Amino acid sequence: MRTLWYMLRRRWLWWTLFVTWLGAVFYASSMTDEEMEPYLPTFVLHKLGHFAAYSSGAAILALGLRFSTQWSWKKIIMVSVVAVSFYGATDEWHQSFTPGRDPAVRDWVIDTVSGMAGVGVLTMVRSLLAKSRKLKFES
Repeated sequence: MRTLWYMLRRRWLWWTLFVTWLGAVFYASSMTDEEMEPYLPTFVLHKLGHFAAYSSGAAILALGLRFSTQWSWKKIIMVSVVAVSFYGATDEWHQSFTPGRDPAVRDWVIDTVSGMAGVGVLTMVRSLLAKSRKLKFES
């Protein structure tokens, strides 16, 4: 029987999740303000939506790169943040073509910082798991 850890290490899983994430962000950017309002009715919830989307997107991309390349974590983190930031910029540009939506540099900055937070949390979890495994072997 395959374990959960075995499944989580499958690169196709992370790339499928990442492509799904790309599509979900594109779809959300295609929604007008009126269509978006039931989901994110306030300014704060809208910005929290940006944070949740881009932090998770960066973490998913980092895991896809981790299980697909031999890159160092430093390179994976840098590529993930830059890629998510770039997608955030193109997302803002895409919104300029959506009725009732306007591109905002502030949102792009939130997207970029959120990407940094996502890989930061992933790095902390990775570190905690590594320490936990080390403690188990030393006991």
